[in-house]
Amino acid sequence: MVVVPGDEVKAKVLAFYRHDYERAGSRSGPWTPPDLPDPGFPQMGMVAILFDEEDGLGFPPDFDLLQEVFADPALIARGRYREVVSGYLRGDDVILHILQRLAAKDPGKASEVFRKLLKKPRFSARRRP
Repeated sequence: MVVVPGDEVKAKVLAFYRHDYERAGSRSGPWTPPDLPDPGFPQMGMVAILFDEEDGLGFPPDFDLLQEVFADPALIARGRYREVVSGYLRGDDVILHILQRLAAKDPGKASEVFRKLLKKPRFSARRRP
């Protein structure tokens, strides 16, 4: 996973594709960059570029805010942080593995984030056996 400003996403992805092409030693001629659509990355704040075995390549937006709120659960009281976490939970592109990855770093803090967000005082992000 790489986290970059939204306006750098396209260049980073193209650099990776070029590196992969050259590493493979392709004999099909010089590298030609693919035509990648730009779904508004510059407006997405900090974007994580990540590959998941099940979900493939993803570009979750506002990842810096998500990391911040899992590091400091008190931030969930602020509107923008609530928006971001809620968007990850309820949006069209629910990306649960990202939330699971962040929660695994500190289940206690993750539990606090979700307790406050969901108004469920007994919620626990700790995995049960």
